[in-house]
Amino acid sequence: MEDPNLKNKDLEPIMGDAGNISKILKKSLTLDMGRGLSKKLGLPIEVLVGRSNKEIA
Repeated sequence: MEDPNLKNKDLEPIMGDAGNISKILKKSLTLDMGRGLSKKLGLPIEVLVGRSNKEIA
């Protein structure tokens, strides 16, 4: 959320209402949320969810 042009309201279609977004940003994302954010923000999904244990080993 460091992008000054991105507000919680912009994430509601992906992550639910503003209260839910605040809770989620303090915890972990679901895979669907990670995919949605990846697409919305133009970031590789790995940036948001990390790499799998199989890829690390």
